[in-house]
Amino acid sequence: MRGWHAAIALLGLAVAAWGAEAQGPRRCSPAEVRARLAEILARPAYHNPLAKLAERLEALLMRVLRFLSEALEGLQGLAVTAPLLYWLIIAALVVVLVLLLTHIGYTVYRGVTMGSGPRLADDRADGAPPTPASLRSQAERLAAEGRHVDAIRTLFRALALELQRRGRSFVFTSLTNREFAAAFSDDPTVFDRLRTFVDLLDDRWYGQRPCDAKDYELCMQVYNQVLASARG
Repeated sequence: MRGWHAAIALLGLAVAAWGAEAQGPRRCSPAEVRARLAEILARPAYHNPLAKLAERLEALLMRVLRFLSEALEGLQGLAVTAPLLYWLIIAALVVVLVLLLTHIGYTVYRGVTMGSGPRLADDRADGAPPTPASLRSQAERLAAEGRHVDAIRTLFRALALELQRRGRSFVFTSLTNREFAAAFSDDPTVFDRLRTFVDLLDDRWYGQRPCDAKDYELCMQVYNQVLASARG
């Protein structure tokens, strides 16, 4: 009986040991781990272009900040080792900052105001309002002086005043060029010609592109065509 008990005990221990080994984690070789990792990293979730772009931008920003930090540290060192050079650099930076802010302010001002630029002769100190005829004469004088952009702008003012006198009731000085042209959308002929005028004016004035006598002659033709076809 003792032999049977010993055999049963040994059998139980063997089964328990086998079960513990079967339930334990399977050990993977390094090659299997690398292959599984490569499979996971190949999934679409790990290939988001926006995420990569964000990482690159972050890295670039960190480089810029590191460069600025090092530059400031070096500049602070100059305050002790070379005071004259230190203050020359500070003065140059202040001048550059003022010029940059001035340029930005001037660009914004020119972009949002139609009436910027040289003062017209018709805007006299006596307060006499300009007329279409006086503005057209002024445009001709400006063109003769070679100031074709100012001539075109003045001609556009003359055209706006004349159209207003013919029955268009709107305050054109509060409108942009394109808004002014859009007010004539009910008259396709006038609208198309005004759009040609406005496209050229925007390109030469706001786009700051070269303007010559041919551009002024084209606008003068459009001016005459609009007045000839505009309805009162």
